[in-house]
Amino acid sequence: MPVRLGLSVEALAQDDGGVDVTFTDGTRGRYDLVVGTDGANSRIRELIFGSKQQPYYTGQVNWRATVSRPADVLCRHSYFGPTNKSGFNPITQTKMYVYILQNVPEKPRWDPKEWPGISAVHETRSSIRTNSFAGPLHHS
Repeated sequence: MPVRLGLSVEALAQDDGGVDVTFTDGTRGRYDLVVGTDGANSRIRELIFGSKQQPYYTGQVNWRATVSRPADVLCRHSYFGPTNKSGFNPITQTKMYVYILQNVPEKPRWDPKEWPGISAVHETRSSIRTNSFAGPLHHS
């Protein structure tokens, strides 16, 4: 399937035979399956479920990154503490996905211009190191 850049989905119409998709440039296509991977403010979700189905804050923040993978990391590892979860998962021969899922009562909002030196990131790192995994740690 060719990748087309610079356009979005304008409309969807599904029947028993498939899905008709109208794009923002006016072109159309018919597909067996439409997968929405367009993020938290998904246009696909809105077209399928309506505007009342919106994401909401669940009290958790997920810090994640793709990093170099050590050769001895062969499978997924997850760690569960009383307030946070973390883990890593190989995704290629040379890369792995790492994450920390942190309980944060209020939804944080940071100005992207401040991200390189943002104190909240440093505070979060400190909090994770000192508080998050106090007590029993369960590995899967």
